[in-house]
Amino acid sequence: MRVLGALFLLLVVGIGLIGFSITVPEYHDDELARYLLNASPHVSDSLSADEARDARKEFNDLWFAEMRAARTKKWFLLDAGIGFVLTAVTFLLLFSYLGTGVRRKDLSRSKPECDHDGSDRQIHDSSKAITLVGKIVRIYSMETLTNSQTPRARWRFIAYGTIVHFGVMASWWLSIHIEFFRHYYPWWADSIGIPLWGVESFARTSWPILVITGIVLLIPARLPTTLWYWNKDRPFWSWFWTLVHVVPGAALVFLMAWSFTNAMVWGIPFMIFGLYLIESSRSAGLTPREPRGKTGIFSRLGLKRAP
Repeated sequence: MRVLGALFLLLVVGIGLIGFSITVPEYHDDELARYLLNASPHVSDSLSADEARDARKEFNDLWFAEMRAARTKKWFLLDAGIGFVLTAVTFLLLFSYLGTGVRRKDLSRSKPECDHDGSDRQIHDSSKAITLVGKIVRIYSMETLTNSQTPRARWRFIAYGTIVHFGVMASWWLSIHIEFFRHYYPWWADSIGIPLWGVESFARTSWPILVITGIVLLIPARLPTTLWYWNKDRPFWSWFWTLVHVVPGAALVFLMAWSFTNAMVWGIPFMIFGLYLIESSRSAGLTPREPRGKTGIFSRLGLKRAP
């Protein structure tokens, strides 16, 4: 109930922030904002190249400073509200994903009882409803998180990781466009094209590296394993491997916290699931290696060889 209560509170706060942001104007002074949005740099032809560059830079710095002062907290409140809502919904889906596998057999164990009359049938239906509600509540509890497991097959690691990778990249790409339409960039500047090109290039070049690295690391692992696995027989390796995963995990947490303040907020669901994959990778890397020669590359990846 605590998990459901916390997620419900996040949902309510998020919806409240979104509703309040709608009532907030975009600028403190609409006339000043209109003037700044229509402004453009004018550099005299008599200036040298260095002087013209310095003049443009001075104008740009002044423009950004004036625009920051003219804006209200409208977009900050809206992004924070969306972030709270997405966080609540994502954790609901994540607990459903983690808890369904743990509780599937439990949910299917209820057997029909013999009903002798209508009253017995009514009691039976009520008890079934109470039992179902109780098991749903148990899914959204810390017990589910404690007893959850890694993905069952290696190909799922690769598939989920691909979705997370391109989901974060797509939200980054989308945030640049959103902030452009929110007038965070001057209309005369080409600054939007540079980050867009950078995001697209990084998404294409980093994905094969992630896939190859994941395959190499996951082939010797035994899956599935508990999400919080610790190899007591190899304590030094357990500590080292955990510290290795702390770096990307901390970076993802920082990115997620920062995303609450801007249009990158749409990537929060992918980041949350990315944290689950990072912890799953840590646990999988600590499992005892599978004996060589017993399984082929296809079966180790969780795939079936074509007949």
